[in-house]
Amino acid sequence: MRGRIVLTGMLLMGSAFPSAGSIAYAIESSDTGNFQEGSSYYFINYNGGEQEIVLSENVKLILTGWTDESKLSVNGRIEIENDSSSQIQDITLAVNDELNEIAVSENESIPYRLAMSDSFKVDEVKPLNLNEHITVVAENENGTSIEEVQAVDEYGTVIQNKGLTYYSIDENNKKIEITEEEYNSLNSDVDPSTEVIATNDNPIVSENSFNLVKEDYSLKSVQTTATSSPVENPSVVYSTHVQDYGWLAGVSDGQMSGTEGQAKRLEAIKISLDKAPYSGGISYTTHVQDYGWLNNVSDGALSGTSGESKRLEAIQINLTGEMAQHYDIYYRVHAQDYGWLDWAKNGQSAGTQGLSRRLEAIEIVLVAKDGAAPGSTNKPLIMDPSVVYSTHVQDYGWLTGVSDGQMSGTQGQAKRLEAIKISLDKAPYSGGISYKTHVQGYGWLNNVSNGALSGTSGESKRLEAIQINLTGEMAQHFDIYYRVHAQDYGWLDWAKNGESAGTQGLSKRLEAIQIILVEKGGAAPGPTTKPFIESNITNYYSLTLNDALNMQMKVSPQTDKYRNDPAYVSSQYMNVFNGGSITGSGVNLRTSPNIADNVAVYVGKGTLFKVLDANVTGDMVSGSTRWYQIEYNGNILYVHSSLANANLRIGQATTDYLNIRAEKNSGSHIYATVMKDAQLIVLEEDNSGWYKVSIGNWRNATSSDVLYYLDPNNFINDVQQKFQFMDLKKPSGVSKETLNQYLAGKGILANQGQAFIEAGFKYGINEVYLMAHTLLETGQGTSTLAKGVEYNGRTVYNMYGVGALDSCPVECGAKTAYEKGWFTPYDAIVGGAAFIDNGYLGGNNNYNVVQNTLYEMRWNPQVMSTFNRAGHQYATDIGWAYKQVQVMYDVYKIQPYTIYLEFPVYK
Repeated sequence: MRGRIVLTGMLLMGSAFPSAGSIAYAIESSDTGNFQEGSSYYFINYNGGEQEIVLSENVKLILTGWTDESKLSVNGRIEIENDSSSQIQDITLAVNDELNEIAVSENESIPYRLAMSDSFKVDEVKPLNLNEHITVVAENENGTSIEEVQAVDEYGTVIQNKGLTYYSIDENNKKIEITEEEYNSLNSDVDPSTEVIATNDNPIVSENSFNLVKEDYSLKSVQTTATSSPVENPSVVYSTHVQDYGWLAGVSDGQMSGTEGQAKRLEAIKISLDKAPYSGGISYTTHVQDYGWLNNVSDGALSGTSGESKRLEAIQINLTGEMAQHYDIYYRVHAQDYGWLDWAKNGQSAGTQGLSRRLEAIEIVLVAKDGAAPGSTNKPLIMDPSVVYSTHVQDYGWLTGVSDGQMSGTQGQAKRLEAIKISLDKAPYSGGISYKTHVQGYGWLNNVSNGALSGTSGESKRLEAIQINLTGEMAQHFDIYYRVHAQDYGWLDWAKNGESAGTQGLSKRLEAIQIILVEKGGAAPGPTTKPFIESNITNYYSLTLNDALNMQMKVSPQTDKYRNDPAYVSSQYMNVFNGGSITGSGVNLRTSPNIADNVAVYVGKGTLFKVLDANVTGDMVSGSTRWYQIEYNGNILYVHSSLANANLRIGQATTDYLNIRAEKNSGSHIYATVMKDAQLIVLEEDNSGWYKVSIGNWRNATSSDVLYYLDPNNFINDVQQKFQFMDLKKPSGVSKETLNQYLAGKGILANQGQAFIEAGFKYGINEVYLMAHTLLETGQGTSTLAKGVEYNGRTVYNMYGVGALDSCPVECGAKTAYEKGWFTPYDAIVGGAAFIDNGYLGGNNNYNVVQNTLYEMRWNPQVMSTFNRAGHQYATDIGWAYKQVQVMYDVYKIQPYTIYLEFPVYK
């Protein structure tokens, strides 16, 4: 019974398949110099059985068995079937490491490599990387030598033989290239009885070295004395067992065994020496998933596992006996996520340890004792990184360094930490570690990094808190956790990646610390709820919460909570007529239906009017001569039909104060109140005695709505909403990169992180708050004023809505920006921050009250407590402070920063 494999890929080199008269035959030469980049070939792992490979609908390759016991070639046949005939041709296929071809016609051929294996498998592979492999074919005492160059792919297949190159040594002892004739001339005096001839029967390089010596030439090799026998160059031969592929064909002397770019693990390896000129051999051990380091094996034995799907993670290789005295063994590995590591030597570990990374490929080479390494030897092994730290302790000085979660400091001795040094050891990625401490009398110090001292020396100052961050690539792959033992509190919970650990404002010393690295996203080493305790400021006010509520209700607090709910007015107090509204952004109402010097008044979008005649003919505008005759403020005027909508029902209030209610009854909640003659759009008219009207999104809030946002106890313990009470005069220290990360895609504000930092520094305002405030004011950087408005021939920007009024949002905001000189986004961010500083954080207002938290900016409890009324409040929206904190909390999650809280307490 024979196996059968159907291949969907077509690897014929020609443009058409052979005709009925074609005869197939095998080519056993590896001269495949015309193999095109991006082409594929068949990699056949063969176990000696009869196998059928279907190459296309009408072409089959049948493998029938080994030609002899040497297993250096395979018998087979090609079967080609056409509509009218079929062709069968016996062929012999070479078993080696070279790219061979089966010719189907004079113009068409099938490239393949056939390797001996313990199981049968066929893959269509496409070389992605070609490496140049150089073999010294001959080396003579007079300094001349011959080298053969081959292009080898990641599967160890020789794609192309590039030929021989001849060398000599010049007077400066440098190797120079010479011609074949010059080489022969320099070696013409070699005694024929002592010269070594490289032929197909007597090769200088072993069979395992890809049959590098071809039968179409012979070479003179190492010149020796008449009394000595020739010494052949030894070769190291190796094969790996690869996930999904099984055992790959053996390679040698620095060639790659394994794969690149396929995420396939090495599972086992066999290594041996060939033509060793001295006694001894080769021994090796592998570090295997779940097992660790295995026992040493030697001389072709298997190291690793079979049938267990366990990855190799590292390897050590040694020469033994006399071979170790005359040669060094170098080897390097291709490791998951790291690529090719540097070269290891003579038993050193190559690969990774403690990182659960698979080996994917290996190269091994012999070098004459103390000869030059084949490449860099700096980093052949990547180990699980370690964080190392030492603390300076009261009365003891610097303690011995500890690592990876061990305690540095003391417990139960009341000894303060005064300084700390932290560094990384065996870091597998670029980057490092930075940290800063909060010190008695100084506050937060500047960041230091990689073993530098943070704290004080000789000043007897206690450390009170610490922040630690990883940098560079290390921060992308690991989290840094740390916890501290604080005076009176003991061990606090674990902080992470820049969060504060310790206390602040409590004058408590740190007494010990533990620090540990965890793979990115891995489980924390313990609880993380409370790593930091700070003394928050509490402001007590001489009024009750109910008193504050009553004061707030008198100033018509607004909410958009009911924006989608209907609103009603009593029909008894409204006169309804046909009307319309202005649809243009700004429109001139005229005294006649023509374009002339007849402008009566300029009105904005949404302005309502009464329609007197919807079909007046006048000057043509936008392709139409239709105008509307309207009544506006008691005057008969005209507006072009392209600038207005004349299909509305308009209601006009007939009473001094008309209440707009939530329901069709006079006892329901009042959304708003309008004065006599005010006009509203009427949406529905019926016989209920109430009209449904349109009043927009913002409406009067109910007392229960206001109480929810006014009561600080609803938010003090909320991880996000507690930012309402953050002191906005304290900087966060967040980096420009973090701010820019958050600002990505935020319109005109993108990449303006530095502007917010500089504005915060200039005016003493928290930079994260400034950014949050701006994003809310500008609609995430997309508002008209934010994007720039033309005013007096200049483009001006306004990021905080300074000077913008509800009745004049753009024009007035642009006028203010022009007067302030805000001609760039940067100018508007930095300059506009002064308005927030002066009026609120700076206390420069009629009440001389500092409002340095979002809660105080919105509700101003100090004014209520002192003056018995609500006043100087930043917004009428009851949810303004609640909405502001989202941005500040989101930034905190990207880069944790210290927050200082001020809690209001009502009587």
